[in-house]
Amino acid sequence: MVDRAASASDLRTSWITYGELLAGAVGQGQNAVNSVNDLMSAVQVVYPDAATCEQYGRLHADLSARGKLIPVNDLWIAALALQHGMSVVTCDEHFLRIPDLVAENWLQ
Repeated sequence: MVDRAASASDLRTSWITYGELLAGAVGQGQNAVNSVNDLMSAVQVVYPDAATCEQYGRLHADLSARGKLIPVNDLWIAALALQHGMSVVTCDEHFLRIPDLVAENWLQ
């Protein structure tokens, strides 16, 4: 996975993912927090805007109507990815419930 990330020409991540990485790092001490911040300094962090909120609303309504809701943070990640034409690198199969979203598992 590290090799694929290193060779990616346009590596971006969501503000949610940044927060989730920091949440995991905080319990491991300041060195782990510093490592996350160092990584994020080399990656473009993508933030939501009004268009993201609209995308989120459409996704939530669609998934809810189908009885296939996913965790809220992942719904925000999917909304950002669709808005910006990004793939989602994940092991979470629930991203496959979202039409037109490209989800890739780099661990396989």
